[in-house]
Amino acid sequence: MVVTQKDYDREVRSGISPDEALKPGTYKGRRGGFLERHKEELASGRTETKVGIYIKIDQDVLKFFKSRAARPNSAPYQTQINNALRAFMQESREEPQFAEFLNNEDFISAVAKKVRKKSQQKSA
Repeated sequence: MVVTQKDYDREVRSGISPDEALKPGTYKGRRGGFLERHKEELASGRTETKVGIYIKIDQDVLKFFKSRAARPNSAPYQTQINNALRAFMQESREEPQFAEFLNNEDFISAVAKKVRKKSQQKSA
């Protein structure tokens, strides 16, 4: 496999660490070599491995990401989709921003007071 400077730059722009990206040059590979070199990392679950899947995506969604990928110095569209999904995962893990209010006794008391006042106004 031949890696050009252009290939290397594209990989770094897509988010791969410069230390992990293949440097420009010629590489010989063989089947199974990756697994032999990385047994500990894969067994311990310390690395994220990409998995090939078949997924149907609405055409407008795919068109959106492909058009963004066509811009200069942009990550490939699959990387952008993966990053969008990862951002959604991170948001889902975090507590909602209003959680601080739910744990604030002063806020709860103020809301309860306002609700009582509103219900008194309606019944009058």
